[in-house]
Amino acid sequence: MSELIMNYIEQNKDIINIISLPLSLLAFIVGFATLIYTIKMVSMKKGIDVRCSYSLCSSIECEDKYISDFILENRKDKSIVLFQIYLKLGHNYYLELEDFEHAPLIIKPFEVYSQSFDPLLSYSVSMKRIKLDKLFDNPKVKKKILLYTTEGVYEVKAHINMSHPISLFFKNYATAVIKTNRLKYDDKAYGMNIKYLVEFTHNDGKKNVLALREDSYRTKFKNLTLNKESLRNKENLEIFFQEKLDDNILKNITKINVIDFKKEIQDYFENTNTDKIIEAEYYGFFKYYVVGKIVTIIKNIDVGLKNYFRNNPRGKKLRSLFHVN
Repeated sequence: MSELIMNYIEQNKDIINIISLPLSLLAFIVGFATLIYTIKMVSMKKGIDVRCSYSLCSSIECEDKYISDFILENRKDKSIVLFQIYLKLGHNYYLELEDFEHAPLIIKPFEVYSQSFDPLLSYSVSMKRIKLDKLFDNPKVKKKILLYTTEGVYEVKAHINMSHPISLFFKNYATAVIKTNRLKYDDKAYGMNIKYLVEFTHNDGKKNVLALREDSYRTKFKNLTLNKESLRNKENLEIFFQEKLDDNILKNITKINVIDFKKEIQDYFENTNTDKIIEAEYYGFFKYYVVGKIVTIIKNIDVGLKNYFRNNPRGKKLRSLFHVN
């Protein structure tokens, strides 16, 4: 049998050599890919790899600029234990962002940690107030995020690109950053077409809310059908439901509260100065990138000149000399 096999191999060695070459190459590729995958999986378990992003802002509530939003992304297949997070300004200033010394923060594999900070009273060092705005505003001052972990101090080198669209507005005033406005009642938002909200309190203390539009006179609630007269105003609607409650038609309900939601909407728009309506127009490439940019440059020059004439000593002299407004 062995002789037959050897004879067969000898007779077909050319074919076997042709087949063995791609098979050997395929085996090498598979082995190399497995090696790379193994090395990658091992590297995912070693060391620390974190990306971060933070936003610097100012507020009318305080005098100092501060970090408002902070994000950390763990890019390793292992948990990170954090004790403190610092922002290093230049060579010698360390601004504490968070302290977890008494309750260390654990960021799980591939998890994202985010935090929002409120306005502050002041910064302090050695029982004295210190101002950091000049360091924040100076692009030459290096800013680094330092993480104090169980594996030592880690300097975050990778940053998440989290630029806010509002920054585009300052580069091009034709940019419109649009916000969504919602009006809530009891943690639920209702739309513009809602006229009344009827809140029912049941015997067990639970509450449910019925949202009614102008055309909800065909709406049925617990076998009751509303009519146009009941929806004419808040008082009529209160009378309608109170009569049903007194007649014991509405069972297991102890209290009814009618909210004039349309009035709440009107008050909201008046208080937020968003009662004026504009129609969004399409801006083509030329209008946005060329015309918008030119207008932005002109307005920035105009604002810069006004600030120069108002605040700069030399500008004030020129202003009085040439009677510039």
